[in-house]
Amino acid sequence: MKKIFMSIIACMISLSAATNEEILSLYDGVKADGVKVEIESRKTLPDTNGIDLVVVKFTKGDQSQKDIVFTKDSFIYPDILDLKKQISYKNFYSFELLKSSIASVYKQEKSENILKIGNDKNKDTMVVFTDPDCPYCKMEVNALDETLKNYNIEMIFTSIHGDLAIEKAALILQKSKGKSDKEKIEIAKKYYAQDAKVDGKVDGKVFDSIKTGAKKYFDAGLTSVPTKILKSEMK
Repeated sequence: MKKIFMSIIACMISLSAATNEEILSLYDGVKADGVKVEIESRKTLPDTNGIDLVVVKFTKGDQSQKDIVFTKDSFIYPDILDLKKQISYKNFYSFELLKSSIASVYKQEKSENILKIGNDKNKDTMVVFTDPDCPYCKMEVNALDETLKNYNIEMIFTSIHGDLAIEKAALILQKSKGKSDKEKIEIAKKYYAQDAKVDGKVDGKVFDSIKTGAKKYFDAGLTSVPTKILKSEMK
């Protein structure tokens, strides 16, 4: 879908009353492009003196995306900045929304599509959505030994860099079967290296499974890699 479907209001807009209908009217330009716009949910945030969080859903065909705006009295805001807590409410609640959307896909994920490292029952699990050709993902993989000190790790390959990255991910999964945690990390580092090559036969079924799975996560709202979510928070 076009980025306009997720565009935010660029400034504070005064309304006679911030009803759902009036909020939706702000997206009339998007509706003209054949997009269905609806209020998915609305709730008053705690400790904010009556600020409502409104989730707006955009749908066209089989694609859908969501945006968040905030309203109080006769005003609507694209974001609320809490200076004491040093947080952006839009970023915070957008991530909460993402975790909820991704959780429904994750719960259906096949075990063979996940590179699992660590099995300490006393640790939470860090689920990492990653791509072998992503520069920041390479940094994360180089730090896997450190991450493993505090968390178990589950790597889910969601490539944004095309088929070559998917082939590398497939080889990681193929070659990690039956390996120790140390060996899995070494294999991951090999195919995340800057000069990594596809040096083995890629199983077509594994390739297709990764590609299909990645699309499901992107359809659920994943927009970038690496994205890290604690397993305990995906409810």
